[in-house]
This record gives sequence, C-alpha cells and structure tokens, in this order.
Amino acid sequence: MRVSTSASGSSDERARAFAAAGVFLCVVDRTQRLRELNDCAARTLGREVQQLVGLDFVQSCVPTLERARIAELLTKSVAGSVVSGVAVVFCGPDSRATSLSATFAP
Repeated sequence: MRVSTSASGSSDERARAFAAAGVFLCVVDRTQRLRELNDCAARTLGREVQQLVGLDFVQSCVPTLERARIAELLTKSVAGSVVSGVAVVFCGPDSRATSLSATFAP
C-alpha cells in the first residue's frame, strides 16, 4: 500500500507495474480514498476494481476491528512518516482471512 502524496512516474509505468504484480497493490490518497488498485487487490477483497476506486479505503476494505489502527497509520504516513511491516488482515468473499504485510509511505 502506498499513500500517494505526489505524482511520480508516468501513468503508463504505474499501469504496467500494477498489472504485472501478483500481490495486493493500491494507491490511497490523502483523504484515504482508493485512487488505484490492481486486480490482485480487488480479488482479495472480492470485488471489481471499478467498484472500489473512489471509496474510503478504511471503511470499505479494512475489517471493523482494524479500522482505527489502519486509519492512524495512514494519517501518520500522510504527515511524512514511513510505517513498514504492518500486518493487515482482510476477509475475502469466501470469509477466509488474508494477512498482508503493508508499508505506508508518504
């Protein structure tokens, strides 16, 4: 996960990187809204990419018990801190838990 604070690299480069990645990737803006995510992320969440873009990341993608912690980490990241090695647990459409290691970076 990366909190986007500036546009870096071309959109074509980002699109290729997202498409090629076999891991959960998403870009969350300063307001904690999903701006980009890859197919792997959407599959993990049991939804289509188009259904998720623009939604509040914490409210729509993070389990209730994890929301306060993840929202705080995103806020710290926007303030300029890099927070890495964070375990985030998502529940997919089949109710199986998927644990991810996340890095929140400005």
